Amino acid sequence: MKKLYSVEVQGKRKKWSFNFWSEDCMEDWKADDLKITQLFNTVPSWVVKMRLTTIWCWLQNHYIIPLE
Repeated sequence: MKKLYSVEVQGKRKKWSFNFWSEDCMEDWKADDLKITQLFNTVPSWVVKMRLTTIWCWLQNHYIIPLE
């Protein structure tokens, strides 16, 4: 299973969030003292292909589906 990360970025006027599948840049961001919110879920590739990632993560966040 892959880990899906969601990061929220706060600007002066707006807030953005985006999802990504890799944690490669996390250490660089932390080293640069960026303030980020990190959430993660484990998502099987078949869930992504079926476009069910949002509901899958919701179910995991409510402890209906285990994280691993």
